[in-house]
Amino acid sequence: MLTTYCDGSAHLTTSPCETYTFMKAYRTASTADAKKKLLTERQEKSKAMTAEQKKGLKTGYSDMYKWYCAQDGKGSSEACTNTMLKKLYGEQPKPPTPLKTEA
Repeated sequence: MLTTYCDGSAHLTTSPCETYTFMKAYRTASTADAKKKLLTERQEKSKAMTAEQKKGLKTGYSDMYKWYCAQDGKGSSEACTNTMLKKLYGEQPKPPTPLKTEA
């Protein structure tokens, strides 16, 4: 899903693609020191994020999930039919209906 979503330039600046870029760099790092440096930089970046930016992370993944599952032939894929992923990233839950109280 990440590979498909992050190919090209349309989504490169989204949070899922930034994470994907980090994961690829981490996996290809050739030494333990290089991996440690990448991880330290990533952790510092995460610590510096505001609450609003952290909230936007989930929105980015939800947008990616919806985009991916809307592509031709992808809607019936394992990712798009997975119950847990659908609950996590699919349709936004409706707010609970307030309880009626008798007056």
